[in-house]
Amino acid sequence: MADELRASIPFAAGSLSGRLAAAAVPDLAVVVCHPHPGYGGHMYNNVVVALRDGFAAANAAVLRFDFRGVGSSDGESAGGSEEVGDVLAAAAWIEERHPGVPLVLSGYSFGAVMALRAAASHPCRALLLVAPPPAMLAPGELLASAAPTTIVSGDRDAFCPLADLHQATGGTLPTTVIAGADHFFSGFEDEIRAAATAFCRLLATSDGKGD
Repeated sequence: MADELRASIPFAAGSLSGRLAAAAVPDLAVVVCHPHPGYGGHMYNNVVVALRDGFAAANAAVLRFDFRGVGSSDGESAGGSEEVGDVLAAAAWIEERHPGVPLVLSGYSFGAVMALRAAASHPCRALLLVAPPPAMLAPGELLASAAPTTIVSGDRDAFCPLADLHQATGGTLPTTVIAGADHFFSGFEDEIRAAATAFCRLLATSDGKGD
């Protein structure tokens, strides 16, 4: 488990509550976004925590946070119409603390969609999206990002069916499929952690930092 510091992230409606897993000299600065607030999503979600641990194991500084209106975060949930601004605020916060360190945006389910949309207006090194629901996305949206995008999904996910995901991407995006996992990934946290760590190591190799 990663050691964390409390984070207070300023945004339009006040401040967002977060947790930063810090690295002394990080190779990446990562923002992790949680699932839909309307269905109980928060930064302590099992997938969010597994992503944090996987990124931290690869020497990343990792910021997870509660969207507006969730937990101790100010404001009111907007069902996705305003939450992209929360991701942008979190990205600015971690970049201020780690200037020059490549930014990665990541998220699970609703959080994956918010991370993808934030990347459209805020350049990042790469995206790692866990189970982005195709029904929440506009046609072509998954392919529109300028940042390299990797997907993680379960093969029993009713909200992110592999057939729909393939149709949305044309099979062109790198995808890690976790056998036996549904949308909630209960019991598959180790696989999520491993996918996040492997993602970081692949980025390091592509950036010329690998062995």
